[in-house]
Amino acid sequence: MDKTLHAISAGLNRIGVAVLFLLMILTSADVFMRYLFNRPIKGTFELTELMMVVTVFFALAYTESKKGHVSVELVIERLPQRSQAVIDALTSLLSLIIISVIVWQGFVFAHETMLSGEHSAILGIPLFYFKALVPLGALVLCLEILISIINALRRTAKK
Repeated sequence: MDKTLHAISAGLNRIGVAVLFLLMILTSADVFMRYLFNRPIKGTFELTELMMVVTVFFALAYTESKKGHVSVELVIERLPQRSQAVIDALTSLLSLIIISVIVWQGFVFAHETMLSGEHSAILGIPLFYFKALVPLGALVLCLEILISIINALRRTAKK
């Protein structure tokens, strides 16, 4: 299960990186067109906003799988291994609760957007697809956090 989930997280991260690369090209082309020909690319700001959703939410689970999220270890690293594992499990549980609310409300918000047929102002892109990516990325993050909790509890039981 761990390996499959980590592979999904890595795949989503690769998609996020590819979108970030496209975002960089789009922004560079827009700046080039704006300053050299006084012809900015229509909808660049709009596309940038939508692409950032993919970039951010598709990287979260991968970052969790690599333990790359910010943590303060100044005090924690001085505690015994078992205490560290307990604190890790508790903070991960709190994170799981918060991210679960994001998943739940993200699906509600995406569903409302789908029903309303909301589109972007300039290019007319349906916003439902991008709003649905938020709970999708957060759901994979929840699963990665769940694995972190299980691993922390295993460390607690061993020590």
